[in-house]
Amino acid sequence: MLATMRPHLPEARKLRYRMARRHPPWMIFFVVVGQGTALRMRAVEWQDIVNHRPSANGYVATGMREKQRKRPPKHCRIPQPQNQSEDGARLRAREARLTKMDQGVRLQHVDVQRIPYATAYLAHSRAVLADTGFFGPHDIYNPANAQLLALWLVTRLACVDWQLCERKWGRSFLFPALCGLKRFLPRSGQRAMLSRRLREYCDYKRLPFGLLRVASPDKESARVLRKVLVQYINSAARFSGVEKSWLKSRIRVQVGKSRIFKSFWNHVQVAGRALTFSERVQCIRDETLKGLKLLARQRRSADAYACETKGMQFYRLRRAVVPDDKNKKSAWILPKLAYQVLCLAFVCLSSTWTFVQYSRAYANSLLLQRMKNTLGAALSARLGLHDGVWVLPYVYTTLKSKCFYDGCKVGRCCQKHAHSCVRKICSYAKWPKRRVWQYFNRGADVILRHLCPGFEAHGLKDATVKLREGLRDLDIPGDPHTCLRCQAAKQHFVAIVADAGQFYEEVAPQRALDAGFTVFSAAASVGWKGVAVARTRKFFGFMTCELQGGRGKFVRLSLSDIFATFSTAVSVSLVSVGHAVAMLSGLPIGGLMSKLASSMVLCQEEENWKTNHMQRQRAGFYSLRQSWRRTVCHVRYVDDVFLGTHSFCKDCLVDLLLHVYQERFDVAEDEFPLHFLDMVVGSDKRLTPKRKVLQIPPPWATGEGYIRPLLLGAIHHDLFTSQCYPRSNVQATCSLLPETVSSMMVPLSLLLWFLLFPRHLEATWGKGGNKGYYNQWSSKNWNRSNWSGGNQQSWSGKGGSSSFDAGLAYAMLLGDREKSTRRHSCKKRSHRDDASSDSSRSSSADNHKRSKHSSKIKRELSELRAFKEKTEQAAVEEKKHKELQELEQRLWERLQSTTAHTKPAPPSSADAGQIVLSGPQRRLATKVLAGAITDQSSVQAWADIVAVVDSMEGRQLLEVLRSEGLATPRACKERQSILLTHLQAELEIKA
Repeated sequence: MLATMRPHLPEARKLRYRMARRHPPWMIFFVVVGQGTALRMRAVEWQDIVNHRPSANGYVATGMREKQRKRPPKHCRIPQPQNQSEDGARLRAREARLTKMDQGVRLQHVDVQRIPYATAYLAHSRAVLADTGFFGPHDIYNPANAQLLALWLVTRLACVDWQLCERKWGRSFLFPALCGLKRFLPRSGQRAMLSRRLREYCDYKRLPFGLLRVASPDKESARVLRKVLVQYINSAARFSGVEKSWLKSRIRVQVGKSRIFKSFWNHVQVAGRALTFSERVQCIRDETLKGLKLLARQRRSADAYACETKGMQFYRLRRAVVPDDKNKKSAWILPKLAYQVLCLAFVCLSSTWTFVQYSRAYANSLLLQRMKNTLGAALSARLGLHDGVWVLPYVYTTLKSKCFYDGCKVGRCCQKHAHSCVRKICSYAKWPKRRVWQYFNRGADVILRHLCPGFEAHGLKDATVKLREGLRDLDIPGDPHTCLRCQAAKQHFVAIVADAGQFYEEVAPQRALDAGFTVFSAAASVGWKGVAVARTRKFFGFMTCELQGGRGKFVRLSLSDIFATFSTAVSVSLVSVGHAVAMLSGLPIGGLMSKLASSMVLCQEEENWKTNHMQRQRAGFYSLRQSWRRTVCHVRYVDDVFLGTHSFCKDCLVDLLLHVYQERFDVAEDEFPLHFLDMVVGSDKRLTPKRKVLQIPPPWATGEGYIRPLLLGAIHHDLFTSQCYPRSNVQATCSLLPETVSSMMVPLSLLLWFLLFPRHLEATWGKGGNKGYYNQWSSKNWNRSNWSGGNQQSWSGKGGSSSFDAGLAYAMLLGDREKSTRRHSCKKRSHRDDASSDSSRSSSADNHKRSKHSSKIKRELSELRAFKEKTEQAAVEEKKHKELQELEQRLWERLQSTTAHTKPAPPSSADAGQIVLSGPQRRLATKVLAGAITDQSSVQAWADIVAVVDSMEGRQLLEVLRSEGLATPRACKERQSILLTHLQAELEIKA
């Protein structure tokens, strides 16, 4: 059987198994049986040799214990008398065990100096507890525990409070005492680490660690130089006596290198160029004055810095530094108790927050178990949710400056009822593997953008692009001054900006889960299986049907895993408020997927409104050319909504928010220009950036190259982005610059001259450049600029460049290219005139190159002329278009003034009140006012209907107007007048 086996073949195991099955087990196995001690030991030795047989192929592994049995040679084997009985062997084993235990007891008294600090502290605590009964803790800064302090100083990443140590030791200078700690450190590495600590202590005391070596010109002046240095140290008031003694002990005055004969070899050559005594004195005087000026400027900067940062020394104030809600560069300084009371008070006043009787540890374990049950074992391990991980978020607040500062008084000045004057933010900083959570968040965002985009803008730059495109694509109806819904008079262009207060806390997690389930179900029904997300900081991802991919630039996530993480993040409802635990009924602000959950809800509502044509018709919002995008410019960024249209009035746009969203939005009462995010929308649909205050930092806070990009960015943002920028503002801004930037007057002079005299800026640009092409280009294409509101900072700063930069560069390029072309042609012509004899000897290759270059120049000149004609023609067409619009506006105003007198007058209240209603009229009125009229016999005349409408409440009027498809204004009187007018038309009541 053994001869037929082939272990080198893959089928050897199967063959071995089949052949082994032919024989019974008792024919294969064997048992070693022996009797007596010698036979037993021989069998054991044989078994040990077989089990520890060395490898016959290859080398013995290094770093491992050798399993080969080594026996001494025969000439070294000395037989020893042994007790062959079993009892003797047991006795020897017991003796060896007792000896080992005795040695273990002796080894317990270890040298504390050769063990780590934690073990030494534990041994010291045990010894003190056994001697005195004091349990601890022990003060390592106490001189009695100098040995522990020495071990702590040589511990890696140890933090030492030198001020406390000096107070405990009762000395103002600890360097000699710290040097004495070397007796507790026997190892060289420990002493080297102590030297580092001594250097840190010297840096803390602002004293030198090494020797102060001073070179004297000769041996006679060494004593005088040392005496001067000692006198200067004694006169220093900031050092104590011990520190002065230490400094004087570190001084080493050495004689400098003396001159030798070789130093005088080049005397003849350098004597003529050598400085005289007066010139040397003048150079020394100039250098001294320059150093004094620099020192004075540094002192002024130091004083300004100390005055500016006097209130920023939070470690001395022992206060709470609370960030501002809008301005991230400023903060509020409050007492700790005031901040805690403020946080607890607004948590108690909030209707969506409730305190629960849980401890923080129990709430954390409960939340962790809930998350693990939702995610499953594999996904929980991928997200790092193991036992003992802290996942309970904590709450901190940011103050809203508009509620606590009214311009002259710091205090709560908010007049809104039940307004949240602080923003309660939940921090998830302690969650593990937040990068993986970000991948899942981006995956869900990719699905939402692909299947349910709605009207959402995914960033400030995207909001600018969508707002500009939406305003450009708006259609103008035949009568742009009349609302298509309520037939009321309105402006040519109407827009509103709305904001949802406490938006996250009003969205229930169940609504977010339902919306997310709808979106993920739609993705699965289409056939998608997952999402691929890039492993970069920049957001990028796409839908995919293939989940099997190696580790590369993309992370592939399945739909089930994304929905599981989304539901887990949305379901987090427990947070810690200090030592208490609160429960939320909405989405937490600052959650890892709170923004995505709110976008799920709002995008689904917006998609339902955008795709449901019948719902818009029932509400009275008709679309132009069957396209809602051409009727209303609808852009939303998180909870800020912009609505702009030529078709509806402002009241109808307010009603549009009630029809689209279930959440309550507060409409801003501002008129044009409207401020939306960091953009300003005018009545002519012109989009400009929001004005920003130019804040120039003090000189000590900036470098030499900081002022140029700062001012150029401010000019680009404020001066060139507005066609009607007043020059008085420019001069007022420039008048403040010299006082603020006192150390940079020379480079600012030229820039201020350009600001105060912009007419010169129109004539020249740069080094002889021409600005004419840019003026022609900007007159046509400025309103079509590609300004990106999210990343706009400065020309040389970080962020996306605007079309102003591109247009200016293009215009400068065209002007410079044409001038260079003319200059090159003139130079070429003069070269031909001066060197006519040399041109006759040019080769055919040179002629071909010259002709090719001249044709290229001609082509560029033709392109320049065509571009110039095109820009001039576009300017003429734009001027004609503007004149036609003005003529149309004048005709429309005249037509309105002539038709205003032909409208029939409404019936007077005195005549209408005497009209008696018929039976069908009473039944129709009862049907319309079903909630207000209970008995049909109580309504006999028109005056009864007027009395019933006057007694109706605002909510009742709103329901009746919505059921009839009428406009729903905010004022109750307007709702009553609209309902009475509708009933007059329905009942055909005439004066």
